[in-house]
Amino acid sequence: DILEANRVVLDGLVARRIAGEVDAASKVVGRVDVGEGARIVRSTVRGPAVIGRNTLVEDCFVGPFTAVGDNTQLHDVAVEHSVILEGCEIRGVERIEDSLIGRKVRVTRAPDSRRRLQLFLGDDSSIVV
Repeated sequence: DILEANRVVLDGLVARRIAGEVDAASKVVGRVDVGEGARIVRSTVRGPAVIGRNTLVEDCFVGPFTAVGDNTQLHDVAVEHSVILEGCEIRGVERIEDSLIGRKVRVTRAPDSRRRLQLFLGDDSSIVV
C-alpha cells in the first residue's frame, strides 16, 4: 500500500536537506527534505518528512512519515503519516493522519461556524470521519 511504501522510503532518508526557506519562528527537526522554492512559515516539520518544491507550509505541524508534493499550500493544518500529492490546497483542518490525498485536491474549513462536511468524491474514494 502507498502509505507503507511512503514510510519505508522516508525511513531511508539519511540526511537533512533544506533547499527552501525556513523562517525564524519555525522548527525543522530530524531528517527533513525541504525542496527548492518551498517556504516553511511559523510551523514545525518533524522528520522523516519531505516538503516538495514551491510548497508553502504556514502555521502547520507536519509530522513524521509525511510527504507533501510540489506546488502545494498547507495553512493551519496538522498532518502526519500521510502522503499529499502535488497541487493541493489544505486550510484549517485540525488533524489529518494516515491519509493519501490525490493531486490538486482542495480541503478547507467551512467559512461559517457550523461543523459540517461538504464532499465531492470521485470513483473509488474512501473517507473516514
